[in-house]
Amino acid sequence: MNYGMFRQYNHAITSKSVHYPLRCLASGRPNNIGNYDNQYNYAFTSFCDFDRFLFSEWKQKPMIQLQHSRDL
Repeated sequence: MNYGMFRQYNHAITSKSVHYPLRCLASGRPNNIGNYDNQYNYAFTSFCDFDRFLFSEWKQKPMIQLQHSRDL
């Protein structure tokens, strides 16, 4: 899913109550995005919601064990 699709289906997706703990928000460092004139707190943007959605979907996937070619 890309950001455009996420925005189209945002209401259906956010109804799942996605609350993935992003490390960047727990770091204690400023998390502003924007430019010199306008700064926005990342935690209150749809980009943060998109990242939470992606990480929560990724966490639900089974981990694939990769093998090195020398182990085959």
